[in-house]
Formats: sequence, structure tokens, C-alpha cells
Amino acid sequence: MKVIQDVCLKYACDCTVRTATKAPQPIEKGTAGASLLAQVIVAKWADHQPLHRHEKMFERHGIEISCKIMGGWMAQCAELLDPLYQIMKKELLRSKVIVTDDTSVLDRKISFARIGRI
Repeated sequence: MKVIQDVCLKYACDCTVRTATKAPQPIEKGTAGASLLAQVIVAKWADHQPLHRHEKMFERHGIEISCKIMGGWMAQCAELLDPLYQIMKKELLRSKVIVTDDTSVLDRKISFARIGRI
């Protein structure tokens, strides 16, 4: 884990004061960067790890992030990723075959043996 601290410098002259803008974040006014959000999302969905376990793992590293905050991040990321989801869904539903894994299935509803594929 590493903490990236953004420093916004102030520039001043006799006529005005200007502050440098912060780099854009995936979640507006959020403190989590893209890499932390990606790590939480992948660990939750791909590794099947609940957010309360993330909270304990972060605590072991000396980082306090509650599962409530991570849950909020998940909801905001879902909104951010919705356009991508809609495009993928549209593409998937246009295809003739969605998924096959060559698993054989015996159909017992008919009198003769018939093996189908999923």
C-alpha cells in the first residue's frame, strides 16, 4: 500500500491568488484513486471477498477504511461503469449463442435417451 498525497500549490501576486487544480479522480471529491477502487472491486467480485474482510486487511496495514465507505465506492463505481455495462449487454444480446461449455445433459422427460449440450 502506498499513499499518494496531492499538493495543490497557491500562486499569488499583488492582483490575484490562484490555486492549482487537483488531478481528476474517478469519484468526484473522493479520496480513493483508480487503483484502490479497482483493487476493492476485483477483490469483492472476482475473489468473492466481502467488504468487512477488506476493512480488516486494511487495518492490518494501518489504514482505516470502513466497509460502509467501500460500499459507497462500489455504488458510485457502478454508476461510472454503467455505460460500459450497457454496451456490453447490447453486444451480448445480439449474439446467437451466449455461452456453451460442452457439458452433456441427459433429458429424462422423453422416453428415449437424448443427450443435449449446455
